[in-house]
Amino acid sequence: MLRGVCYALLALPNHGTVISPDDPKQEPVDKESMTAAALGEFKLVQEHGRKIALDHFIPFYTRYEVGCTLERMGKYEEAVKEFEMVLHGASPP
Repeated sequence: MLRGVCYALLALPNHGTVISPDDPKQEPVDKESMTAAALGEFKLVQEHGRKIALDHFIPFYTRYEVGCTLERMGKYEEAVKEFEMVLHGASPP
């Protein structure tokens, strides 16, 4: 899941992200492939979420991160569905 969060933030930084002029220049990233990689990582967690014995919060947190990623992609309706599932404690698929 952490890899998915990193991919998502590289491809689609949060709205409040501030880049200092002192930060080294970064190579541009392929947003589409990074976003697809992030969603793929999240899907992997969701597929195996029921097998997690400890750290049972991870599948729900993954849904939250999927919602955040979809929101930054502009897919607001899909993001709201993910957030609602987290709020209602829906089990991962």
